[in-house]
Amino acid sequence: MNDINETKRRVELFFQNKINVHIDTFDNRFYNGIILELGSDFLLMHERVVGQTFVLFSQIKDIEPYKERGE
Repeated sequence: MNDINETKRRVELFFQNKINVHIDTFDNRFYNGIILELGSDFLLMHERVVGQTFVLFSQIKDIEPYKERGE
């Protein structure tokens, strides 16, 4: 996912609908959890393992609904 505007739109939809997400970043990290807050260029999420963490939109390679293993 290269377009930052598309990324922002997807983040907004997941946030509004309270959907758990899986985020892959360009530095090969990943985050799973619920988005708590949106800023102009970042999101604050409750990540399942590390707790509250910030992710910049520019770091996001892909964002999709989180699925438990076996779903």
